[in-house]
Order: sequence, then structure tokens, then C-alpha cells
Amino acid sequence: MAFANFFFFYSVKYIGITITVLIYATCPILTAILESIIYKTKVRKMLYATSLIIIFGLFIAIKDNIKFDEMLNIFFCLIGLICFSIIYIILSNKKQVDRRSVITLCGLMLFFFALPFANIKINLQDFCLLFFMGFFLTSISRLAIGYGAMFILGAEVTLICVLESILAPIWGHIILGEIVNLNMIIGGAISIFAIIFYISMKARYKISYQQIPSINQNKDKKLKRK
Repeated sequence: MAFANFFFFYSVKYIGITITVLIYATCPILTAILESIIYKTKVRKMLYATSLIIIFGLFIAIKDNIKFDEMLNIFFCLIGLICFSIIYIILSNKKQVDRRSVITLCGLMLFFFALPFANIKINLQDFCLLFFMGFFLTSISRLAIGYGAMFILGAEVTLICVLESILAPIWGHIILGEIVNLNMIIGGAISIFAIIFYISMKARYKISYQQIPSINQNKDKKLKRK
């Protein structure tokens, strides 16, 4: 988790929020694939379709600002993406893991990773803002995600977390007065509708996901029947 957060902040700083958001929009698909391989979880096609619609919506929202000119930094962004996927897969399938301990250890490791790159010459206002974001917002959001992962798939966690990227321009407009263009509104609406549709369909038809039994599990069941 520390590596995932570090590479995310690194990507935002060096390649911008636009490319980072588009790359991280593929996280649900990657997580679904890895989860099906590692834990043999059967993921329905509707989740893949929803993820593709979200990527399409985000592409519309940020297509005017896309510039792939720093491949090394994009590579680091992909490493962070893989780390995030593995985190949510583990938290979703290992329900006995203490979420508070994980978040605390993550914060300590992230502190030591980021310390060499930090600018210690900051004013009081910036310090208070960073303290509020790090101590309250980040920790609360990570705890909420960690506990939420106990009840849904890791791929579904990342699917919902995409809302963070979709809503970022709205908060930027409200708090910082940034301009939101028509493409952002259309693309964001498409992505949000896709997520709402997926959640409503899952609730309506009570879609559940089961792990595919391994060969050894099948043998044990046959022996018990005999």
C-alpha cells in the first residue's frame, strides 16, 4: 500500500493528473484478471463491460490534455496501479487481516519513502493543509476502503474508487475555481452512470461471485461423498 500511494503521488507530480487518471481507470479490469488468476474468483462479464465504459467516459473527459511523452514516469505509474490492484485483492480475500494495522504500517512506510523527496521549507498554511489531508482524509478513506473490501470483490472496490478520479474536477471547480469544460461533464456523466447501473443491477439480481473450486477441493468433496 505504501508503494502504491507513493507511485500515485509521484505520477500526479511528474506526468500530471490527466494521464494518471486514465491509467488508473484500468484498475478494475486488471484487478478482476489478477483476482481470477490468484484466487480463482469467477468475475462476470458485466464488470468488465462497466470498466470499459468508464475508461471510455474518462477518455472523453480528458482527451484534450493527453500527452504521452515521459514513458519512464508512466512505467512508475503502472507499478503503482499493480500495487493498488494487489492491495484490494488481498483485503477482499483475507478478511481476517487487521485493517487498522495495515493503514498504520502503510503510513509509516510512506513517510520514510517520501521523506527524501519532501520540501521541508513550507509555510504554516501549507503545513496545516498537508496535515489535515494526511492525518484525516487519507487515513479515513483508506480505512473505509479497507473495511468495504471485506464485503465485495477487489475489482468492485477499484470500480467504485474510480469515482475519486471522476469527481476530482468537480471538487477542483468548487474549491479552487478550476474551469470544467463540456467534455469533462459528458465523460464524467457516462462513467458515473456506468457505476450506478452496475451497482443497481447487482442489487436487483443479487449477483454474487464465487471462487472456482480447485482440483484438490473437488477430490476432497468426492471422497466425503464416498
